[in-house]
Amino acid sequence: MNDEKHQKAVMQAKGFRAADNLLNGLYKTTHYRTYHSYHKALAFSSKILILAFLLELISFLPWVINSSLISSIGLLLFVIYLLYYYWIMSKARGIKADSKKVMEMISVNGYVCKSWRIYDGIFVTTNHESLEIAFTQEHSFLYDLWLIFSHKKPVLPPDSQEINRLKNYLFKLSQIDNNGIHYVAYATLTSTEAQLLRDYGVQVEPISKKFLTKPSRLCFGNGKT
Repeated sequence: MNDEKHQKAVMQAKGFRAADNLLNGLYKTTHYRTYHSYHKALAFSSKILILAFLLELISFLPWVINSSLISSIGLLLFVIYLLYYYWIMSKARGIKADSKKVMEMISVNGYVCKSWRIYDGIFVTTNHESLEIAFTQEHSFLYDLWLIFSHKKPVLPPDSQEINRLKNYLFKLSQIDNNGIHYVAYATLTSTEAQLLRDYGVQVEPISKKFLTKPSRLCFGNGKT
């Protein structure tokens, strides 16, 4: 009898683990956990779009053989890009909504900072959990081009008010002790931005490049977050 109960308990435990793995797998398929993973997917989609444009341009060259086939492949890649981009945006709704809520929660007198955002991070150390500070907000390749050509007013580099509020947030973050777990914030910065933070008394230390989320050049081009 005891053996039967033990076997039943073991089977139930395996069933719970299988169900948990299935739910985690479904969540990863339909949601991004971090800004870093969202950025990587968006960067890959931009490569698909650029390749589609290049194939379409090549198809117009007079000496190209099978130009119609090349044009068709380019058009197919563009359709794939649109579908993939829609999927990325659908998966990113969760992290964007969470980031928006956090920024509203730490707002002062109703003012929400425009030049930086907070996301769950991937940087891991002993007894630390991480948050990623993003100074640029990733958009699609086409949307970034539209921002540049429409001359949208840039919000980078952060002004003194934005940096002081970031400094205040980082100080409060450093005071949190969640059952022995502390929090560390990291960001991808240019040398100019890093020095700007140091000038305001923010401690900045280098970390491994594998944790960095390098923005596209178009993000810096339009200066939008």
